[in-house]
Amino acid sequence: MSLGITQKRVWIVLIAMQLLLLWTFISLKPIYVITVVLGIGCLLYLLWGSDQLSRAILLTIVVSSIMLQTSRKSLFRVEELPFIFVVGFFLFNRLLGSKSDSKIGPTGWWLVLFLGAVTLSAGVGIFNGRSFSKIGEELAVYFYYLLFFFIIEADLDERWIKYFIYAIIGTAFIVSLEYIGILHIYQGKIRCATDQQVLFNIAIPLVVSGLLYEKRKRVHVLLTIFLVLMGFAVFLTLTRMLWASVPLSVLLILFIYLCREKASLRQFLYAGVGVAVVVMFSFLPTKKLLTRQVTLKQAVQGRVATFKRLKLDQSLLGRLELASYVLPRVHKHPMVGTGLGDKVFYKTMSPGAVVAYSSVGSYNYIYSVPPCRAPIKWLDVSYLNVLWKAGIIGLFFFIGLYTVFIKRCLFVFRNATNDFERWSSLGIFVGFIALLSTGFLSAVLVGYRFNFTWAALMGIIELQAQRIERNRALNCNES
Repeated sequence: MSLGITQKRVWIVLIAMQLLLLWTFISLKPIYVITVVLGIGCLLYLLWGSDQLSRAILLTIVVSSIMLQTSRKSLFRVEELPFIFVVGFFLFNRLLGSKSDSKIGPTGWWLVLFLGAVTLSAGVGIFNGRSFSKIGEELAVYFYYLLFFFIIEADLDERWIKYFIYAIIGTAFIVSLEYIGILHIYQGKIRCATDQQVLFNIAIPLVVSGLLYEKRKRVHVLLTIFLVLMGFAVFLTLTRMLWASVPLSVLLILFIYLCREKASLRQFLYAGVGVAVVVMFSFLPTKKLLTRQVTLKQAVQGRVATFKRLKLDQSLLGRLELASYVLPRVHKHPMVGTGLGDKVFYKTMSPGAVVAYSSVGSYNYIYSVPPCRAPIKWLDVSYLNVLWKAGIIGLFFFIGLYTVFIKRCLFVFRNATNDFERWSSLGIFVGFIALLSTGFLSAVLVGYRFNFTWAALMGIIELQAQRIERNRALNCNES
């Protein structure tokens, strides 16, 4: 790197530091001091050293996952800002003439088709006279998937792929600490459930598969600690879908491991008992976290009781109500959908509905229900979201994208050349099976900032698959 470019980076950081410090001094709010320190740290991380594109992508995933979702101001959310650096470093690399040897592959081509359908949906929304800002907000979230192509452009080596996988696990661990902190601060009186909980669907399978294939004892100890705390955080979310998907994911990993490694039934049972012990251990601290008014035990009992009262479940009824408004619109515009920017409204459900369960003592479980006429632009069903806005064409490409991606995960797992490839691909495969299942009751695959993370994992698997294919072709030519 030339001295001139290095000097420019120094000046950029210095100017940014002066502006941020000035802002902090004027505002006189302590919270901004933390923002300044973190902001400067991120700039230093990005602008010094090499592999700036890879650094910017990694920072995008970490920041977008750890932060709570912010409101959109001046076209951007705070958690989207690192992605601007990704685009900038990509253009900078292209100006310097660098180019990746990797191709976008079958996953990339299906992603191109899906994003093309989404762009068409934006055009339909514009044609129907909907707000440009609302269309732009929805389009931006779908276009988080563009991070896949930057992963391919960065052509991550095995070292950087490890950084990304470890960063996702570490981020989920930090989120679990956030949940435990919320429990401590509010003494178990509120439900610990942000949209970050979806990370556990990926992180826990990665941790479990790592425990099965990693041979280093210190890594085993660290992953075990992570698993206990993440399991406890899953418990705290009181999210029924997560309670079901995480244990099933663990069992699926154990089953695949048993078949793939030809382990004995005794080993499988030992592993199953080990997981059960870890899960039970994660529940034990709840006895020390009971409060005088509302206990965590009562909260869990209230949540479990909803399985017996699905006909009265406000969450389920809300999904069904909105679906009943969307499906007739899909019937009128089946191929391309109604377009981005379309919205529906709650009509029959009252705001702030409360369901009390006398069977669990004095505990009243409160659902947060939007006001009667609140506009809803994302349904809690990923597939119905795509069908609603992008029609049958968009849904076809969306399902095709994930079908091809799952096949690529299996390809990497079956042909992995080392233990890391094997356990990371297995964790990603099972994690996305869980996410695809969760997508029937959540917009997790389309409507959240975590599309950055899903796109990055798609890119990693595609890079690994292409390298395996090149090595096999090279070996065939040599033989």
